Amino acid sequence: MVMSASPAKQNKNPFAPGAGTRPKHVVGRKREFKLLNRALQGIAPSEIQKNGLLEDTSMTPVVLTGPRGVGKTLLLGWMEEQAQEQGIHVARLAHVKNLTAGDAMGRLLKEIAGKDHFLLKWLKRVTGFQVSYADLGVRLDLGKAAETYEEVLHARLRKGPMVLLMDEAHHYEEDIMGFMLHIGQRLINAKYPLVMLLAGTPDLNSYLMKIGATFITRSKDIYINLLATEESKDALKKPFTDRGIEVEPEALEMMW
Repeated sequence: MVMSASPAKQNKNPFAPGAGTRPKHVVGRKREFKLLNRALQGIAPSEIQKNGLLEDTSMTPVVLTGPRGVGKTLLLGWMEEQAQEQGIHVARLAHVKNLTAGDAMGRLLKEIAGKDHFLLKWLKRVTGFQVSYADLGVRLDLGKAAETYEEVLHARLRKGPMVLLMDEAHHYEEDIMGFMLHIGQRLINAKYPLVMLLAGTPDLNSYLMKIGATFITRSKDIYINLLATEESKDALKKPFTDRGIEVEPEALEMMW
């Protein structure tokens, strides 16, 4: 390795390891970024008509699958950032594996309401929720939950576009996921500005088939795996190059 960077730069770790941490240089995901960006463009505020609806329906649910550790959470984080920069509300739900159905539902409704004072106040009045996450536990009534979910989602979409990001989606209660998908798709068909993105391991596909949401077969599927050899080497080399450090081919091969 030929070093030409300043000592300060040489001592700084050029990589940013961590679960879902997005490095400055991302490789091998151009197709995925392009599709997600197209989904956002379809519900951009500029695409919404005076009646609050889109001229054309937004993209069908996007299903992102792949083994653990290949960058699914990274893509969700990227989409969240892009949406927020465009003035699109983001509701993101993850880590529901150990939550009761009621807890998960309470968290989801709060995510959809966001910081909107009117929606939070209405939500508290209708469901008895506090501003903090609710513990509904066994008191969850599925019919009431579906009705409340549709009302809150509908109210949110009347205020502007929204992206619903569901990480580790294969851990959701099947009944809850079922009405989330059906209600979401119904609003998409009605030209409300909504995009739904589900991410999970390859088990997610068989899980979705059990729910009975037949429209999911028309979803935009993204399957990601480990990077190709040259992409992996590029990911290793670029952070050094940006710091003025030349990496010899033999060293790069050893790192790869």
